[in-house]
Amino acid sequence: MIQIRGSLYDFTYPDEPLIFASIEVWQDGMRVAGTETDFDGDFSIILPLKDLATSAPNLRLSYLGYPSLWIENMPIRGGDVVHILALLEPAVNPNKQQWNFYRVPLIQLDETTSGQTFTSEQIRSSPTRGR
Repeated sequence: MIQIRGSLYDFTYPDEPLIFASIEVWQDGMRVAGTETDFDGDFSIILPLKDLATSAPNLRLSYLGYPSLWIENMPIRGGDVVHILALLEPAVNPNKQQWNFYRVPLIQLDETTSGQTFTSEQIRSSPTRGR
């Protein structure tokens, strides 16, 4: 029997555990075991030795909005307890905001395209505003 235990945290905020993150054990292109993290970001997987007879397993740690982290060819033997502490970095940095500015009109009057853009003032002064 082999036990893989660990914790998964956010790289940007290392005190924040990633709850319900997916932990999967892969071997020879097939998923052989899996679990998810708890409210503290901790997980534990117990594998029978027969599942690891052919080659070293790969571990996939994933969470929505974060790129997956693969730990490949884990050198483990029977009776091992493997401890993993991992930090996943978000795909988008929450500290950076992106602003898109547009000028009205977005559509030129001479072009025959569908759609129209209104400012909030034009919407407020519209005579067909549900009256």
